[in-house]
Amino acid sequence: MRNFFALVGMVVVGFAVIGWYCGWYTFNLIDSENGKPEIKATFDTKKVAEDSSSFFRNVTKIVQEKSNQAAGEGGKSTLPVSAPGNTPAPSVSAPTNSTSNGGAIRSGWLLGPTRTGQKQ
Repeated sequence: MRNFFALVGMVVVGFAVIGWYCGWYTFNLIDSENGKPEIKATFDTKKVAEDSSSFFRNVTKIVQEKSNQAAGEGGKSTLPVSAPGNTPAPSVSAPTNSTSNGGAIRSGWLLGPTRTGQKQ
């Protein structure tokens, strides 16, 4: 539950910082009729709607461009293809161990311990 409240707090602070930076709202300090200072907030809802819609359009455009690059034009991949290197593959040997009953055990990278001479 504590993590949920931390997430909500982070979203509120993030919205406040982004809104202040983008000019979605302004605060003005004015003197009221009785002489006491008063804080007045002005929200520009049209600017919020325009900025958020342009943000989502840009994100959609970027995602579509990246997916087109990955898929390639006409089904051809645009990713660079390189020849395989000269790196040797790891050598895997199958050691044989004798057991008390006289059978041998094979094991290896892809094989679990199996007894030779028995059906697998």
